[in-house]
Amino acid sequence: MCGIFGIAAFNEPRTRDQVIKTLVDALQLLEYRGYDSAGIAVDYKDTNLVYKTVGEVSRLRELSQSTAPVAQRADGEVTIDTDLNERLQNYTGIAHTRWATHGTPSVVNSHPVPSSPTGDFLVVHNGIITNHEALRAELEASGHVFTGDTDTETIAKLFQHYYGQMCHRDGEPEFMSLTTAVMARLSGQYAILVKSSHYPDQLIAVKHKSPLVLGLSFPEDGSGKNKEYTAASLDPFDSQSTLSSSNATPQGAEDTAASDTPGPQTTTGEVVLQTTAAVGTRVACPSRATYYFSSDVVALTPFTTHTTYLEDGDVVAILPGGTFSLSHVSQRRMHELRVAMGFQDPADPLPPATPAPTRKFTQLALSVDEIKKGSHRTFMEKEIFEQPGAAQSALFSRVDSNQRRIRLGGIAEHMDELLQCRRVFLVGCGTSYHAGMMAETVIERLCGYSVTSVLASHFIDCLPHVGPGDMCVFISQSGSTADTIAALEYANKCDALTVGIVNTVGSSIYRQTDCGVHINAGYEASVCSTKAYTCQCVSLLMIALCIHFEQRLRQNQPVSDLYDEIFDGIITLPDALSEALDESKHIHEIAKKISAASSCLVLGRGFSYSVAREGALKIKEVSYIHAEGIAAGELKHGTLALVCDDIPLVFVAPCDRYMPKMQNAVAQCTARRTDKAKDGVVIITDDTAWVSAGFKSVIKTPRVHEMVQPLVSCVPLQLLALYLCEERGFDVDKPRNLAKSVTVE
Repeated sequence: MCGIFGIAAFNEPRTRDQVIKTLVDALQLLEYRGYDSAGIAVDYKDTNLVYKTVGEVSRLRELSQSTAPVAQRADGEVTIDTDLNERLQNYTGIAHTRWATHGTPSVVNSHPVPSSPTGDFLVVHNGIITNHEALRAELEASGHVFTGDTDTETIAKLFQHYYGQMCHRDGEPEFMSLTTAVMARLSGQYAILVKSSHYPDQLIAVKHKSPLVLGLSFPEDGSGKNKEYTAASLDPFDSQSTLSSSNATPQGAEDTAASDTPGPQTTTGEVVLQTTAAVGTRVACPSRATYYFSSDVVALTPFTTHTTYLEDGDVVAILPGGTFSLSHVSQRRMHELRVAMGFQDPADPLPPATPAPTRKFTQLALSVDEIKKGSHRTFMEKEIFEQPGAAQSALFSRVDSNQRRIRLGGIAEHMDELLQCRRVFLVGCGTSYHAGMMAETVIERLCGYSVTSVLASHFIDCLPHVGPGDMCVFISQSGSTADTIAALEYANKCDALTVGIVNTVGSSIYRQTDCGVHINAGYEASVCSTKAYTCQCVSLLMIALCIHFEQRLRQNQPVSDLYDEIFDGIITLPDALSEALDESKHIHEIAKKISAASSCLVLGRGFSYSVAREGALKIKEVSYIHAEGIAAGELKHGTLALVCDDIPLVFVAPCDRYMPKMQNAVAQCTARRTDKAKDGVVIITDDTAWVSAGFKSVIKTPRVHEMVQPLVSCVPLQLLALYLCEERGFDVDKPRNLAKSVTVE
């Protein structure tokens, strides 16, 4: 959930201040991943300058301008004077914004984490080392002194420990060899960047179960001409584009260990690297080259458009002179290393051989303008108001109006398997889980499947019986949600058909599912998801329509009336969302009336129950008002005891088949409140009768089909959460204790 960023540049002159600015600017784009503390490290002669702060990333920029940095030197940490305008020809730097998992937010616990007072190795890390306590005890017994509480310090100490051992035994090791020794000791999930005063102009990146993206920038080919890249325009879930480059040539690779398949493989003339086990593929850089590493492609957008997602077991080494080395350490190779080091029983089963992975560099479609707030005050506000356009993007090129059908290239090749499924599991966390809840009934009624929406954490705890004939749909905005990935891995082992619903091309869920749909929501920065939720719901509705149409086509039957009604509903959805947003000023006034509350109940029934759950989540996420999403039919089974004048009640009450029962629920609640408390009863509805009934806080929405209505009804709740947060004086884009991309369990 932390954000890490790294840069290694060769023959790209910049001042030290410019390098610091690059690191800080990149971190600010990753700050949604955590903002407890932040830090950077940049080259300084034969050591590193380190800036750390508790709080937001913006303080790092202030520190670099107003405070002398800390230098990691042979005599320990000292404050020094440095010329920020000194021009650097080659340089490396690493940066980190933290979401605390081990240890309180503090300077000593912030990253980069040094291996010793001399700072021989500096590490930034995203993930959790699950065996850090045992490793800590072992290293302390060997004489290493820990100064902080983080699991990351264990990684730094391991680099220091094995560097000393290897130097004593065989002389100074290669940085890559040292790294694989450290990897062999780690359990858990991690993406790490390491720089060291022992290895100047070098940078190591390692990826295992935490996201890490590599970006390349080769401004010139040596002749002074800009490099040209080409990429086919393809549907993201159909295949991946390959970027060609005439400047990447193999330097050769040494087979340093047993591989899963014979020989190193490199595609000459393309930036397409195929590696095996611990076999390194080295590529000479052009006369000028810059390499970037990031937890998310968004931080690479200002610097390069050519990126690839690293796979578990990947180790990238940027070597002196800019040589780029990519190795893949398979589970089998890791087993062999642990056996050789005495940390694995040789009798343990040998992991199976795996195919040699291929890395393809693709061109980012994300623009710099998309990652800015524009005229809006906050990202959450911007993204709420982008929903009509986002819904249109999700539908674009997929709706065949002439034949009245949905065409989804990402699932077309697996349609036979989809039609044979008997059960469907919709798996997600938080907002993504609520999107699954919304679609559950629609898929059941259109497709005839037995459908269950499941929290990803519950799925991996209970390990339901799934297998061939089951469809497991994994919903995640980032595509890197840890619990959802764990559930996906289980479903893949059980041979279930896996479908991904993601917003991030190239993400883990994107790569590991059999097929899927890219939701096309565009970049979403706010921790509180809004437009991605809408596009997830649209994508799930389109899958249901697509399957129903194919079922009826193969049965030589016309589509059902329900199909036509939902089809018409999603076609008009962008306009309906725009109309719902017109109520924003009225919703702001309602928020002012109830902002002092400490608790809130949001009630819905039938198709609106998932909306109540999602709305309550939004309110609690950003306003810190304790909010519960309640099934209105359960009022008399306990919840009614909470109803009083002090607790605002929000009813999601569209004019659907459940309206009479919702009217009863409202009557039961208002009977237990005084007339003065009527302002605290909010009705979200497409029926104006509520106004004539005397309710003052009625939020009107346009009317669409009842199974599409949840997408429209959710907009007022998103706006209500936004304005409650603002009225209470909190930062809506940085809710406390939360991060947008939950990459640890």
